[in-house]
Amino acid sequence: MTAPAGARLRCAVHPSRPAGKHGHGCPSCGGSSSEPRRHAAGRGPSELERYVRAALGATVAALVWGKVTSEYVGSTFFSDISPALLGVACGAAATRAAGSNGSGRTGLRVRVIACVYALLGTAFSFVDEDDYTRLELRLGVLLPYAASVAGVLLWTLPPRRSVKAAPGA
Repeated sequence: MTAPAGARLRCAVHPSRPAGKHGHGCPSCGGSSSEPRRHAAGRGPSELERYVRAALGATVAALVWGKVTSEYVGSTFFSDISPALLGVACGAAATRAAGSNGSGRTGLRVRVIACVYALLGTAFSFVDEDDYTRLELRLGVLLPYAASVAGVLLWTLPPRRSVKAAPGA
């Protein structure tokens, strides 16, 4: 099926933008309307850019959830659960911002970045609560830090490949 005689060709990646003269060269990206695969395969973000994105996402999560976690410092049950949720938030924000699924070298480094920011968020929650100084090596102090790291690691584990059974087995 062909386009009507008066219709202009559109860019395959940016359909709202018309292609240049004779269908060659999108004004925004220079691609052809007839080759969407080559046109769409642009250069993705570099590894450094992914790490910066992960750090920025984890920073926001650590600051917001650090403030929330500071409300539960010293409580019985929530003082251990809220740092784990802080870790989950940091891990989710870092992997989402970096565009990582948690596998490979980049995924491992993004998880490390998320762990660092989860620890900083937990420390921020203790600092925000004025009654506590958390430079002691006690179980009540170390457990929230371990819970925040566990939250990151459990949330950002790479997906497992499932083994499907053969039909009729």
